[in-house]
Order: sequence, then structure tokens, then C-alpha cells
Amino acid sequence: KSAWKVVNAKLQNYGFDYTYYSKKVWKSGVIDAFKHRHGYVWGVVYRVSKEELKQLDEHNMAYNAYSYVIPMNVSVTDKVGNVYPCRTYRVRNKMSGTEVHGKYRRFQPSRQYRNCVIKGAKQQRLPRDYIDKLRSISPLFSDKIGSTKHRNPEIGTLCDKERHR
Repeated sequence: KSAWKVVNAKLQNYGFDYTYYSKKVWKSGVIDAFKHRHGYVWGVVYRVSKEELKQLDEHNMAYNAYSYVIPMNVSVTDKVGNVYPCRTYRVRNKMSGTEVHGKYRRFQPSRQYRNCVIKGAKQQRLPRDYIDKLRSISPLFSDKIGSTKHRNPEIGTLCDKERHR
């Protein structure tokens, strides 16, 4: 069995930002969805089996009721108005701050992580204005080009260069 893409869709009344710091895997901020009136998050709807859903939960570190990341069931809408039930993930307890809509703290992403997010959005052909929004958040100041301090070695060079279209 394998997951397969259904459609690109929008999660309305949510925003995205880097509200969690990944100490072990990315050594930087990682992206998160949060309620935000008039906001939206674009993504991809995949059809997955129940076994794959369990693996997806584990991959996203949503292991149990005490995990810092928790799954949430939402409804998303495609370009023509079809609605799909979906599962996404959010950080349970975000750190207070003012950088994210005056509510949460932002943890800058590593250059590698940010480029992976942007590259994935481009490969899935998400709207250009949304990709520009993703691109508008700068990577960690300390993450200079060529630095290995904030790199996930398992990713290798896959996301090193963000090519503009």
C-alpha cells in the first residue's frame, strides 16, 4: 500500500509559522499550523490507509496524548469548492511571544528546513503567492550558507538550493 495524492487544498482560518524548536532533528524552528481568523494554509490531500496513518502520526511525533505534537481533524477545500476531511498536526503548547500575530514566539527555521518546505510547495504546485509567503520568513541568522550546524544529515543535499521559478 502507498499513499496517493488526491488534490491541493486550503485550510481556511489557520495560519502557519515556525512555533516549535526541534532540538534533535532540525536544530531550528519547524512549521506549525494555528487558528488564525482570515488566514489560510495550503497543502496536499493524500489518501492513506489506517496503517499508514499510524506511521504518519509516529513520523510527526504525535505518539500519544502527552506528545508535544498532536493530530487534528480538519476540513479543507480545493480550488473548485470540494471539501475533504483531513488530518494535520499542530504543536500542543506554543511558547508565548509577539513575533507570530502578537501571540506566539517564532523560532527561525534552518536554511535546509526552510528550503525543504519551499521545495515541497513548488513540487506540489501550490499557489505562487503562498510560496512567496513561505519564502518571506528568513532562516536562522547563524545558519550561513555552507554551515553544518543546523543541518539534518539524513536529508543530505536534497533541499540545499532553493531555485526560484
